[in-house]
Amino acid sequence: MLSKLRNVAGALSLTAGLLTASGAYLSTAQMADAAGIIKLKDNGAASVQRVQLGLNKSIVVDLPRNAHDLLVASPKVADAVIRSQRRIYVFGKGVGETNIFVFDKAGQPILSMNLVVEREISDVKARLKRFIPGSDINVELINDNIVLTGTVQTPQDSARAAALAEAFV
Repeated sequence: MLSKLRNVAGALSLTAGLLTASGAYLSTAQMADAAGIIKLKDNGAASVQRVQLGLNKSIVVDLPRNAHDLLVASPKVADAVIRSQRRIYVFGKGVGETNIFVFDKAGQPILSMNLVVEREISDVKARLKRFIPGSDINVELINDNIVLTGTVQTPQDSARAAALAEAFV
């Protein structure tokens, strides 16, 4: 007998996109290698990027021109450092959104990044699959809340799924 799973509220947020090995979520429009390095191309204007990054994860951005100055709008959400003239490191420090701007020596913008830092759910999905075999549970993060939907075989499996999800909150 299948049992419907109830929603579980917690403290996580929605993520979408391609998960790289470093935990960064990148839109399909972004050029990133498997290690999570975004390589920007020089089109003569500032590159505008939207990047979703996992909490406590980092990405590397290779710039098309030498960077001279860097600004992070909300240091509680993220930190960024110029590692070399053409490479910056971005770190997700807290759940939320911020902007990161990189300028060249003439003060011209090289990069305008809209960064969303969110918690990851891959561990929740893996553990639900491992500890509740035969279930069909979807895990979503909405407004810093974890939501479970789908079906399980017994009410006990539903309770177990809720307890596993709550352990991540």
